[in-house]
Amino acid sequence: MHNDKLIWTCCFLLFISGAIWGANIRPNNFFVISNVHDFFEILGSAATVVAVALAIIGLNRWKIEIGAASDHELARKMAVIIQRYRIELVDLWQFADSASRQNESEHWVHEQNDY
Repeated sequence: MHNDKLIWTCCFLLFISGAIWGANIRPNNFFVISNVHDFFEILGSAATVVAVALAIIGLNRWKIEIGAASDHELARKMAVIIQRYRIELVDLWQFADSASRQNESEHWVHEQNDY
């Protein structure tokens, strides 16, 4: 997250430095559009910049979505494993309870009539 902020800060500073540098060395009629063809080239360039910005935003959201989907899949697998573990614990508890009852009645060691 901090790395993204650093990159965006550097991009902003680079843009500002270019704007300041461009303002100092541009000719007087730099922003004057001489014909319609140049105007549409400028619009095409602006549309390309907007499309690239939207693609970057979409890519970042896509990466976040993929990470969330993998987290969801991991959580689903973990829930299944915990449910299986719970079933096994119940079975094990029943075995332990049965062994405890047999131990108390001493039927598992020898018969009651052997004394």
